[in-house]
Amino acid sequence: MVTYLTAVLVVTVMGAMALDPPPLKLPGDVVIGVIAGLHGNKGDHMEGCGGVRARAVEQVVAAEWALTTINNQSQQDYTIGMHVYDACGDPDTALRQTVKLLQGTQAPHSPLLGVVAIGSQDVVSGAASPLHAFTTPLLITDSTAAHTITPTHNLFTTAPHLSDHLQVSPMLDTLVHICCRYCVPT
Repeated sequence: MVTYLTAVLVVTVMGAMALDPPPLKLPGDVVIGVIAGLHGNKGDHMEGCGGVRARAVEQVVAAEWALTTINNQSQQDYTIGMHVYDACGDPDTALRQTVKLLQGTQAPHSPLLGVVAIGSQDVVSGAASPLHAFTTPLLITDSTAAHTITPTHNLFTTAPHLSDHLQVSPMLDTLVHICCRYCVPT
């Protein structure tokens, strides 16, 4: 009976993962992940995504432009890529997409520098747990979502309430960690 229930659970989870939108991947030697609510939630008990959220799409396009500009103007011998996963405004989808992002940036693939969560509180809450477990830096762009999540050492935000002294030490720790892992002195 337990084996049967386990099989049903695996098939259900795998089926849900197959329904998630595929990621947009821009290659690079290192990667910044984006978990975004590019589409809205379709509603209770309905599969798939709802309508396109223009603001989230604009933010992802702006991030892509910024990375392209940085890569073109940088004199470093590496490039920064971006992997964008659509959470469809749903915390469960955000969780699954975050796990896929973490799996897709393990060796031998390009390492993950950090993740930007673009969207509602639901998107942020779905992405935060696995990222905290792996101590992956998470940047929250939505001020409402930033006010509802518990501050942790790997959490950064553009919202005023967390951008004070609570972030100075974690930012320095993260920069030292990144420099020690990915930067080679010249």
